[in-house]
Amino acid sequence: MVLSGYLMMYLANVRAEIEPPGTFAFAIRFWIRRFFRIAPVYYIILAAAILLFNQHESGFRILQLQDPARWVNSFYDLNGQNAHGAHLFTLANLLAHISFVFGLLPKYCSSTLLPDWSIGLEMQFYAFFPLVMILGRRFGLFKTMAALWVCEVLAKRLINHYCGSLSSYYPEPSFLLIKIQFFLIGMLIANAVFHIRTNPILAGTYLVFGMVACATTSLTIVLIASLMFILATGIHMKAHPLSAIHTLVNGFLGNGVTKFMADVSYGVYLVHILFISIFGGWLYSQPFTTAWSPVHRFVWLLSVTLIGSYSVSFLLHICVERPGINLGRRILSWLKPDTSHNLAKFHS
Repeated sequence: MVLSGYLMMYLANVRAEIEPPGTFAFAIRFWIRRFFRIAPVYYIILAAAILLFNQHESGFRILQLQDPARWVNSFYDLNGQNAHGAHLFTLANLLAHISFVFGLLPKYCSSTLLPDWSIGLEMQFYAFFPLVMILGRRFGLFKTMAALWVCEVLAKRLINHYCGSLSSYYPEPSFLLIKIQFFLIGMLIANAVFHIRTNPILAGTYLVFGMVACATTSLTIVLIASLMFILATGIHMKAHPLSAIHTLVNGFLGNGVTKFMADVSYGVYLVHILFISIFGGWLYSQPFTTAWSPVHRFVWLLSVTLIGSYSVSFLLHICVERPGINLGRRILSWLKPDTSHNLAKFHS
């Protein structure tokens, strides 16, 4: 979420001259770009999850029986309840997933047993991001993001008050208004990086606000945001005081292996759960594996999941993801960007 907020904001700044944020033209181009980046692979894996749902769910049941105490009172306790398959195949659920609004609906946000709740959350952010830019143009981007942070705090309190608790109402945190703070952190860091050379005071203001927002979340988010800022500013500033750290981390994250993992990461994230459930359910139900040690079975499950999910995701990246991105680019090439707006006061 932090990375998504960073990338969307930074790219919006970079493209500002040809795609001014806060305009209708920006919104259309942004939505087209993100839809064709996310939807093609998701629709294929969603179809696979529906077609293989019986095996998918059965495999999870078998795996949960290996340690049933861990699943007591869990929303995902498939041996104690079966709320997923009951409405998975309804037209309403299918339309909710095709339109990516399922994350807004507690009944459907986890109904496929895929880890796609975060995809629904991402798509909500993408739908909302151009509106943030429009509000930023009207009231100032800094003020707009501060107001959204306040809205998240209020939304959480209202849900906790009227619905019992967030976790009981939303089994996964798939509603944007209760997670927008993490996207905002990325956006704030992106603005700090983008303005650090041209307007250090403005950059410092964004950075301080971003670190304050981080401090209210977790140490992990503080470390991630700090690392992002160090790496990004190292790219833009020749005499960077932390250039040694930048060089070390950039070498670790910028090699061919990590690039491949980044290219296929979206597919791996969605498809790996099918290998865990289907192959894992088969493996743990076979009589010949009962004599194996837990480590032995785990190694087999891990190996098949890694090989299978990365292989399938590589094929999806080549055959579906790249063509989908290119199709979006072709559509964008037919649209003329709107460059008629002044951006001088956008970030004030």
